[in-house]
Amino acid sequence: MELRNAEKEMNSLSSSYKRLQISYDGITPWGQLRSLQGQEDNDLEEETDPLWEKTSPSDILDALNTMKSRMETMEPLATKFRQRMKMKDPITNAPRYGGKTMARVVQLLDSYDTISLALDIAFGNPDDKDKGRGSAAVVVALERKIQVDIDKALTSKHMLEEEIQGRQEEEKKLREKQSKYEEQKEEENRLRMERERAELSARAEIARIQRIENERSEAELERIAQQAFLDSINVGVDGVKIQLQQMERSCSKSEFSIALGALHTLFSQIQSQPEEIKFRRIRRDHPKFNEDIGRLKGGKEMLIAAGFKFVEIDEIKCFFSKEPDLESDMDGWSDWFNLIKETVAIIEEEMIK
Repeated sequence: MELRNAEKEMNSLSSSYKRLQISYDGITPWGQLRSLQGQEDNDLEEETDPLWEKTSPSDILDALNTMKSRMETMEPLATKFRQRMKMKDPITNAPRYGGKTMARVVQLLDSYDTISLALDIAFGNPDDKDKGRGSAAVVVALERKIQVDIDKALTSKHMLEEEIQGRQEEEKKLREKQSKYEEQKEEENRLRMERERAELSARAEIARIQRIENERSEAELERIAQQAFLDSINVGVDGVKIQLQQMERSCSKSEFSIALGALHTLFSQIQSQPEEIKFRRIRRDHPKFNEDIGRLKGGKEMLIAAGFKFVEIDEIKCFFSKEPDLESDMDGWSDWFNLIKETVAIIEEEMIK
């Protein structure tokens, strides 16, 4: 698998390099690289690709840099293959690789060495200066072409900016003329809008007062309904058991099992970290809560029986279990925490039935 992946990567790199020849004459041809290594180019003839012929110098430079990075990744693997080629079986003294595998490794390393040579020529390897291949002519030429393109673009941009500036000056004169006319219209509109705003403000104030009165009425009705709901529930261990029985009767076995799991998670978290507010606060409109617990008959009542209250936190309606102050109300805190523990125990009993 390691050799196959390496061959796949080297084939990809070889194809990429050969396509680069199409886009830039300065790239050393593949056949010439093979000749420099004293080898023949037995590869198939490269296919032309019109898309590569239109590749920009910047894209070519990026492609070379990408190839260089990929080759650096391949270097440890190539070193490993070279070492394994020299290894022999300690018993038979035969090479580690069989004939076919050895041929594949040799071909792989030939391609690796060819591309390494190509990149040394393109980027300029200091160790190759004596061989006349350390000038980095390809990369330098590409960078110069890129700079020329940048200079041309800057010149075009400057000319365009001057043209735009001229147009802007003409438009400025037209705007100044238009502005005088608009100032007159604005004054007329200002007076008209002041009258309209005064009327709208009066209507808004009337609507606000009416809305406040309606909200007060709705809030009072909701408070009365909530209080009646709370008064109908027995708070404590007996109430918890009653509401669990109500839940079990009102839903299927699988639904009850899901509800028990959700309740066990909720109360176990409170028991393990009673000081953590986020475990003691549940949004009344939370989708997951309503799906698992709230929609069942007795689900919301179960929370109330276990000590939760209706509250609003940051204008969000919630169920909230308030922890008494441990220092100032030790007895109250103990009663509250004992109910949490007993609730967990009751739920666990139901879960193992």
